Amino acid sequence: MIITSLPKELIAFLKEIQDHGFSLCLVGGFPRDYIWSKIIGHDLDFEIRPRIDVSIISFSGWDLYYEKLYYLLELKKINYQKLPYLITRIEFGDYKLEFSSPRIEINKDNDHSHHHFEALLNPFLTYEESFRRRDFTINAIGIELDLANGKENIVDPYGGKADLLSGQLKNISEDFFFDSVRFLRLIRFQLKFKNFVIHDSLLSKLGTFNLTKLSIYHFNEELFKSNPGLFLNTFVKLINDHKLIIPNSFVFWTEMHFSADLQTKDEILAYALLFYGYDYAQKVSHFFSLSDRRLRNLKSFIQSYQFVKKLTKNDISELLQSPIEVALCNPILRELKNLEEKKEFKVLLNIHFEDLIISWNDWEKIKIDPLELELLKKSDRSYYLFYKTLKLKFNHE
Repeated sequence: MIITSLPKELIAFLKEIQDHGFSLCLVGGFPRDYIWSKIIGHDLDFEIRPRIDVSIISFSGWDLYYEKLYYLLELKKINYQKLPYLITRIEFGDYKLEFSSPRIEINKDNDHSHHHFEALLNPFLTYEESFRRRDFTINAIGIELDLANGKENIVDPYGGKADLLSGQLKNISEDFFFDSVRFLRLIRFQLKFKNFVIHDSLLSKLGTFNLTKLSIYHFNEELFKSNPGLFLNTFVKLINDHKLIIPNSFVFWTEMHFSADLQTKDEILAYALLFYGYDYAQKVSHFFSLSDRRLRNLKSFIQSYQFVKKLTKNDISELLQSPIEVALCNPILRELKNLEEKKEFKVLLNIHFEDLIISWNDWEKIKIDPLELELLKKSDRSYYLFYKTLKLKFNHE
């Protein structure tokens, strides 16, 4: 049971909320993941109603009744955040809790943004009515808690549990297609549940999505909750398969294909630069609001790596046979120094730098006596570490 899996302090706090006249139903990701894999998450979202055994309130008095929750939180000196639609967020130890009013969402005409609706809050809605606004059936499962009696009850008005166990992604209603973010969530959930299939009734209607108002903010939010490399490839495939129109700022994604193991913005940027060139990397950089300087530094790092990768023992031998004042001006040392200065990028490129003729493992072991540097011009001193590394390594082979 969920009740026995959560900390006693948290259960006691939730019971206090119920004692103040509220019923609590866990909704969203927590019940889905618990039913799917018995995972006990740390994000608990509750739909909160007046308890049926308390004095009946009027529909218009719900806002005032809800104030009892704020009173309890203030009494317990728990910081809380008020959001629209009577949503309240708090942190309780390692757990993040959200309490929200039951509501229905009325779509606005010709609005395909994430805020495409007007909300009507109503504490007397049935679960079937209030869950209808959710996206997938697997996200419309609730677990009603009865902490006074140590009981819990699954609420499943749309057959989400059966779809979860059979690996089906189904939308609840046609309202699904009003919200462009739900197109992105479809991708994320298909990747999260690897063996799930998009139900034919949903797949056949993907072409009805209007993605012209798709925002970069929500795209990035869903992208980095998922596997970014696979997410981008799946996004492009669905866009092409269903001939969907996307904002101009997204079009460049459809011209690239990414490695499945990319995880961060920097990794995507590096991949675009390596395989598609600077112009595409610049578009990625702007999309992710990365600085132009970071892109230039990454490009410079890659150029230095490619330069060092081509070095031979003859190149090193020629450098070491030169007088030291000449050797310290050699481009080889400048490129090695550049690699060191920008070494934060080496983790992005999935390259075995030990395969180079010289790499970090060599110069990181070298100690420089300050007295040695005193004999050199100031402008040459920063290159001496790499010169000495080459000298020690190759003179002893």
